Amino acid sequence: MKGRILALGTLLVLCALLLCSCGRGGVRSEKEIMADMQEKGVMDVVAVSDVPIEEISSLKILKRQTNKERKNDFVYVTVEADTETAHFVRSMKLTYNYYDDQGWVLDEYEPYAEGENSTKPLKGPDNSVVDDFFEVLHRKFDNSEKLSMARELGLIQEYVSWSVESIETDLQNSSSQITVTASRETDIIKTEETFVLLAEFSPNLCAWSILGDSVKDYLQKLSYEWKIEPGFYVADDGLYLYSLTLNEINTEENTISLSLGKHDRHTGDAIYEYSGVYELKKSGSLSGVDLQNIQGTIESDANLDSMICFMVSADLGEDREIYIVPGNGMYCRDYFGSAYFINDECGN
Repeated sequence: MKGRILALGTLLVLCALLLCSCGRGGVRSEKEIMADMQEKGVMDVVAVSDVPIEEISSLKILKRQTNKERKNDFVYVTVEADTETAHFVRSMKLTYNYYDDQGWVLDEYEPYAEGENSTKPLKGPDNSVVDDFFEVLHRKFDNSEKLSMARELGLIQEYVSWSVESIETDLQNSSSQITVTASRETDIIKTEETFVLLAEFSPNLCAWSILGDSVKDYLQKLSYEWKIEPGFYVADDGLYLYSLTLNEINTEENTISLSLGKHDRHTGDAIYEYSGVYELKKSGSLSGVDLQNIQGTIESDANLDSMICFMVSADLGEDREIYIVPGNGMYCRDYFGSAYFINDECGN
């Protein structure tokens, strides 16, 4: 009997040792590793996402180094996970340590650059990226001292409205083309402009954005109408009185029909008088540009962010001209100076 009890006790001790040995040697399985990573929110840390990554869809062990004596296990893995907007692939080195009271515990993790790491979009951009682009454009006007000065002079106007017409997205190449119509408006002009904006998906930010902060590379075509009403206008520079009878601005023929007179404000004597139909010449960046094919005809250094690109002028002769500058005004200019008939301000 004592021999049986001794044998049974020995067997129990061996079983206990075997169980302890199995505890150290029974390293975490792929399924258990996935559960550990999700519990610690590993993917939310190593993969920048616009929303929390709630579930890991797959895990592959690339290689492994287990040291039973030191009670550690280094596991190199590649995991995949999806949100509504993006597909994430991340490779990591996981460090497990074995504790007598807890077993194998995931204590550390770090990126593994030699493995696969990528972020691909699952859906294209929405209208908010267009809003962000115009916000960046307007903020650029505010932040630049030179541009801010131009804004104070009325030469730069923000877009008063825009709308998205279509979005064509290539998810494979993480790019999207967005067709937008937009409008700028002052007291003397209103524009209708068509853009094709290029948006790209940034894997580091997990977000879409439109490249650049200028309309020059995106403006495809535009039309505009002058809001200046025919009628009688006067100006006074302190020395002379100017009178302008505006009959018509013909945008199809690019002409202006007017009568202009300059008189001494004290004696009333006429300094000069002009009357007739004069050619309106584009003087800004749109000079020589086909407004229905802007990208194909515009100069590389053109500035389309400023309303001065719509400036037109009529040469009356003898160094006397009429200027219409959106965001600035309508005025006549001769070698004595300028006299404003209209000071232009941003419309509503």
